[in-house]
Amino acid sequence: MPHGDRAADEAFAVLCPFDGLFLTDSGSLIGAVELSGIDPDGMTRPDAARLVAMTANIANGLPADVAITQFYVHAEGTTVTFRDRPANPIANRLIRAREAALSARGLTTTRLVHFLEYADPEGWNGGFLVSLLTNLPKAAYDHEARIRLEAMVSAPGALILREAELRDRAQLLKKALADYAAKWSLTMDAAVLSATRTWRFMTFLARLDNRYLDDAVPIQVPLDDCGLALPAGDIEPIQSGHVDMLKLTGPRPRYIRYAAIVRAPKDPIGSWSLGADAPLLARGNYVVETHFAPLSPLQRTFRFRAARNRLERSRIDLAKLVSGMTGSKAAPAAETETFGFQRKRLELEQAEDDEDRYAELFSQLCVYDPDPEQLVRSCDRLCTGARISSQQADDHACP
Repeated sequence: MPHGDRAADEAFAVLCPFDGLFLTDSGSLIGAVELSGIDPDGMTRPDAARLVAMTANIANGLPADVAITQFYVHAEGTTVTFRDRPANPIANRLIRAREAALSARGLTTTRLVHFLEYADPEGWNGGFLVSLLTNLPKAAYDHEARIRLEAMVSAPGALILREAELRDRAQLLKKALADYAAKWSLTMDAAVLSATRTWRFMTFLARLDNRYLDDAVPIQVPLDDCGLALPAGDIEPIQSGHVDMLKLTGPRPRYIRYAAIVRAPKDPIGSWSLGADAPLLARGNYVVETHFAPLSPLQRTFRFRAARNRLERSRIDLAKLVSGMTGSKAAPAAETETFGFQRKRLELEQAEDDEDRYAELFSQLCVYDPDPEQLVRSCDRLCTGARISSQQADDHACP
């Protein structure tokens, strides 16, 4: 979101549509799949565990450079739009009357959309030096690397090479999107979103206006400068009733609060959806975002090395280190290893040998409303539900 001195085109990284997808300023390509989801009222914890296992298998089947961002939207006060029947005026009037009656009831809708982002594996957008270091060592034996180096020093050649690489990656992402939707369709309805529907959902995320959740609302995808077209106004920090929040200005002002999800219960399966007090069953307008970015082999090596170093540093006795008790006077390393230290080291070794895909994962919650007082009440309900569900999940995990 644009805030302070940050320009709108920097806050929204989408540049332009490209072959039915969207290109970002980092060189990534983005596509989307919408899922119908499963009603949690009829689910049990074993059902949720099977769904988690299926999710892991589908995520592991994606290419290594593809990240997943999930958006779960719960929106109140939405409207419906039915298709016109110009050939039958009586039916058309009945449809308009039904449309108005349903919209007046303040309907609630939920949307579950997964964005797949295919990062630039060659780092073409990372600058000339990155591309040079990637291709120069291969130039002696790789003809393709020599072609890339020659294209880099020629502006027309670089543009042609860049477009060819993007088109190849676009085809791979389209296939990944189709496979992703086909695998999910074994359990629920799943469909790859068109560029227009993807743009409409991105516009909703930027403006938090429930009108854009209606696929019947006409919208046009810009040919360029998509980052400038997404926001409807500036964002400013305010206080309402001694509560900090953000105000999204524009034709339809919105008040927003964000929360980072930094802790998971001991048994997290179903903690956000199962039970009468589950957070995702709370009333209000909110978006839950979860981002899953796989680690490359090099990143994974660095992460485990850093974890081992932190674990080794945790058993250093600073008092003995300052007093000079080292060498022959110090106790053997095996004698200083506590049971907890040995257990952590064993878990780290087992995780490092595991063939599962590791990734960076973060989640956040965005609550929004046209009324700041209603926003605070929605935040309170979600916070209470999260505390109750987390406590119940911890109790369930205890033997």
